[in-house]
Amino acid sequence: MYVHACVSSYFTYHSYPNSMEVKFDADGTVEDYEDEEIRKFIVVVDLQPRKDLARSISVGFEYLKNRMTGNCDNQYSCKEMFRVYELAR
Repeated sequence: MYVHACVSSYFTYHSYPNSMEVKFDADGTVEDYEDEEIRKFIVVVDLQPRKDLARSISVGFEYLKNRMTGNCDNQYSCKEMFRVYELAR
């Protein structure tokens, strides 16, 4: 499947492309899809940049969890402050 950005025939007053021209490899047909329609064809779960981003975000959350639970150097621990917030909540 080949995807090419094109200007929508419905919203020609926009200066940015908001539709895609899709060419299907199976039969060579070409169709225009709006943003909402094209999303069903785009699968990003297995893309490497998404995996890298998820891995880097999980490292950040692990760091925050360690700070909140006191699993770090004493001077960086937020365990007591977190306990006060829990009591206030």
